This record gives sequence, structure tokens and C-alpha cells, in this order.
Amino acid sequence: MRPKVSVIIPCYNASQYIEETLDSIFSQKIDGSIEVILIDDGSTDNLKNHITKYPELQYFHQVNSGVSAARNYGFRLAVGEYVLFFDADDIMPQNFINDRLLPLIKAEEFGFCCGPVECFPKKENLLYGAARNIPEEVLLYNSSIATCPSNYLIRRKILIDHNISFNENLSSSADRFYLLELNKVTKGLLIEETPLLYRISKTSMSHHISETLIGDSHLFLKEVKKHQLAPKAIRNYFFIKIYYILGAGYIRVGKPVLGIYFLLKRFLIDPLYPLRKTAK
Repeated sequence: MRPKVSVIIPCYNASQYIEETLDSIFSQKIDGSIEVILIDDGSTDNLKNHITKYPELQYFHQVNSGVSAARNYGFRLAVGEYVLFFDADDIMPQNFINDRLLPLIKAEEFGFCCGPVECFPKKENLLYGAARNIPEEVLLYNSSIATCPSNYLIRRKILIDHNISFNENLSSSADRFYLLELNKVTKGLLIEETPLLYRISKTSMSHHISETLIGDSHLFLKEVKKHQLAPKAIRNYFFIKIYYILGAGYIRVGKPVLGIYFLLKRFLIDPLYPLRKTAK
């Protein structure tokens, strides 16, 4: 049986980009069939007027509940053997899916496949998917690693068997948390070709420091602690990094007391502790 890929697109007020994104998806050359599921997360920009020319598109609407809820809704509807959570403003080259699908078919020990990421419209250096060492690359905020779900083709069975979904309490950091949970149960395969074209938008929340963004990072810290997703070897390094992000961020958004609190916590951690040998 030829494999089927489900492409799940959460969409909120992205009508100016959605046609370009859908054109890139429906022009894919893949070794199998494809279904495309768009979850309209309460858009107010006449999204429906921009998708009428795609009869194959499966359209569903939900009251605005956030990107994580939209992805989870789409996943519940998906029937593909492999799934791809694709953002509504990104673009995939013509062989993007196939170049991730074929390695996964051959290497059954891997649960997902990702590749390089090229930012546009302002071109930057290629980034890579966090597949080599997910905990370290994600928790230490490696600037050369892109955690956007658009880059990851995942075996649906892995997600079902281990009940993995996007954390609906999180927004911007939900992608990082998702990869950490995925890493607990499977390994990722990294390819070197066919980059994701990742749009850098001026309105993107992740590119503007705000109280909401800092609060989301604070919640990410709590969720990582709660689910014990930071390996012991890098736990202190993660705390040092996140406490600095929270401290500097809270000061910048006008909450100096919280900012100073987290900056002081940062200096109470011994970063060398994980590297010391346990005394016998």
C-alpha cells in the first residue's frame, strides 16, 4: 500500500500567504497520496475567499483557541501514515515531502525526519532541524536550530501510541516542548537537502519581546520541570539559560522585580555540577 501523508495547517489571519503555501503543497511530487487539512482558528480576514480554488483541501473551522489546539484538532482528523504540521505562511520546495518520506520508509527505527531551513524573504544562513541532540539543542536555545513543526515529517503511529500532542497551555514555546516529548520515545533522522522555506514575518510573536512571550517562556520552564524533560547532564545549563531569558525579558517589559528575581536565581546555580564525577 502506498503511504499517505497528512499535511495539517493551522491558520489564523494568514490569507495573504495561504495561496502561496497551498500551491507549494499541492505541487508536491511524492511517492504516495496526500491529504491537506486546514484548521481555521477563528480567522477574521476572509480566509475562505482565498481557498476556493483548492477542491481537494479539507477545511474545518474552530473558535479561536490557539495554534496548538488547531494542530491537535487537525491531527484527530488525519488518517495519513505520516503527518506534517505545516504553518500557513511557510513554503515547501517541490520534493520537500518526498525527500523526508523516502528515508523514513527505509529507516523504520526513526520516528521522524527533518532537514535544513532557509529563512525568507530576508535570506539568512541555513538552519537545521533539531535531530542530532534534541534536548541540548532545544533546551539550550541553539541559535542554529529551527524548531518549527513545518520541517518535521512524523510517523503518525508514534504519536498515537505514546499519546503525544501539542501542549495547549503553551503558544510560542509549544514547538520546543513538542520536540522534547517526541524525543522521549523516538529518534529523528536529519537530511541535508530540500530546505523548508520559513517565512520571517514582522508580526510574528516570536520576534517581538512582550509580556505574553516572556510569560510563555516562564510556563515552558514550569512544564519542562513538571514533565522532567531536562536531562540531568544539561539541567543546570538549561536553568542558567532560561533564567537569563526570563530575567532580561521581564526587565525589558517593565517587571523589574521578577526580572531581578530570575537573574539572581541564575547565579545560584553551579554550571559545572553536571560535569563533576561522583565521589566514591
